[in-house]
Amino acid sequence: MINKKAAPVSTILRSQFAESFFHLNGMPFSLDDYAFMRPIYDLNPNRVITLKTARQVSKSTLEANIILANSCTLPRDPTTPGHYPGGFRSLYVSPSVDQTKVFSYDRIGPVIEESPFIKKHYYNRALRNNVFNKTLVNRANIYLRYALLSPDRLRGMSIDAICWDEAQDLLPDVMEIVRQSMFTSKYKWEWVVGTPKRRQGTLAKYWRNSTQNEWAVKCQHCDKYNILTEFNISHKGLVCKYCDKMLDPRIGQWVATNPDARKMANSNEGFRVSQLQFANAPWLDWGQDILHKYENEGRAVFFNEVLGLEYDDGVATLTEAEIKACCKDEYLNGQWYGPPRRTYMGIDWGPANSNNSYTVVAVMAIDEYFVPRILYMKRFVGAEANFEYLHDEIPKIANHWKVSLIGGDRGMGEASNAELRRRVGKEKLFEFQHSATLKQKHPQWNAKGQFYVTNRNAEMGEFFNRVKRKQIVFPKFESIEKPHVDDMLAITVDYDEMHNRMAYINDEPDDTIHAIIFGLMAARIGGAFESTYIY
Repeated sequence: MINKKAAPVSTILRSQFAESFFHLNGMPFSLDDYAFMRPIYDLNPNRVITLKTARQVSKSTLEANIILANSCTLPRDPTTPGHYPGGFRSLYVSPSVDQTKVFSYDRIGPVIEESPFIKKHYYNRALRNNVFNKTLVNRANIYLRYALLSPDRLRGMSIDAICWDEAQDLLPDVMEIVRQSMFTSKYKWEWVVGTPKRRQGTLAKYWRNSTQNEWAVKCQHCDKYNILTEFNISHKGLVCKYCDKMLDPRIGQWVATNPDARKMANSNEGFRVSQLQFANAPWLDWGQDILHKYENEGRAVFFNEVLGLEYDDGVATLTEAEIKACCKDEYLNGQWYGPPRRTYMGIDWGPANSNNSYTVVAVMAIDEYFVPRILYMKRFVGAEANFEYLHDEIPKIANHWKVSLIGGDRGMGEASNAELRRRVGKEKLFEFQHSATLKQKHPQWNAKGQFYVTNRNAEMGEFFNRVKRKQIVFPKFESIEKPHVDDMLAITVDYDEMHNRMAYINDEPDDTIHAIIFGLMAARIGGAFESTYIY
């Protein structure tokens, strides 16, 4: 069963508040058709709640109702008896501005405007009520933002709870920076919500660290419990996979399939919600909504959007054998004894104290055959990840290797790049910012910001092709620290057949790859070699 250790801080449960006072689509809101949602509504996070859901299972309604119930019922300071309920500050984050606008217009706005009780006691036209910020009479604030590759739009706020929507498309590094906005809060609650794609990615990582609660349905015929999957689908409806008799998905309970996660420091409560749990809902058409999709849609789409399960048909981009094939009998981080060559450095900046991303530097020389040779790599962890240390140490490394040009990550390192320029010279460092939407393969100069915008897929594709074609040289394999190898093995190719495009995804650190890429781009700017962009 789910863990209810965290005591509620209000005298009314969220589900009770929502069903008592919220209206939606002109009707009082009710959970009668999906009572299994009530425990999810009512559980207060010890730290994080992860929701891995299929499409069209009232996910957005749940998120909006949790945010609004918190805003209406919770005091700013739960530790002060009798503290005035209100002033609670919630942040909703999605990957795109369109997703955030739809959530604001179609989920938050209608509940406020259509619910008589909320409109009477919490709503005032004189208060802020725009797309990205809503304020209630009790001084509660709801901020609605979006962040795909950069946390810049979310800086400077003080937040009590964050709801991450479509988390499968959010970057862990961005989430970690935004999470600092809860530093002074006594709540620090998070809901990580999304529809799964593959076994790699942000949502998948949270799910692995969760209790992985599944809705176990008891068969009234054979008394066995079913965790709902494709084996419960038949032409006649939802059936028991053991006796093939009809199942009523309302007769079930949440069961933790990974209870040991509660012993972990970074554990969270996780719930999977599939469309099969709605088999008896009056609005569900079994033949069209479930059976037709099962028989006609691709496996990946059906697993993701109907069952709420990951489906892997992606492939790893590199193998350890391919990396070893690029290694020569030279030791890493020593002296360069070859003929004098210009050297270049790449820096991928990470947060100061992170388990998801690290600052990594890579130094390379371009040999007489125009092949990059990696001379030095370092990942900064622990006390060395402190920016004051980095700003002192990285110039020393650049000086030791007589680095000609430096390529710096702008996404996480705009301030650090400015400090580094002050120490090594303005003309020595170029900034690069990866983009997931840039159509051109070659970097584009941003004259206003004085940095290059790069096509993330194109740059990563060029790096992987260099390794596969042995057009890059690594030192002796045994001299490369394991985290650097793990970084290079962490990427999977995600093919989107519907839109005929691909992307590189990861849920483990890949900072070494980007440090090398930024160094390669600096070398290209320095005229050391031309780009190939061969796919």
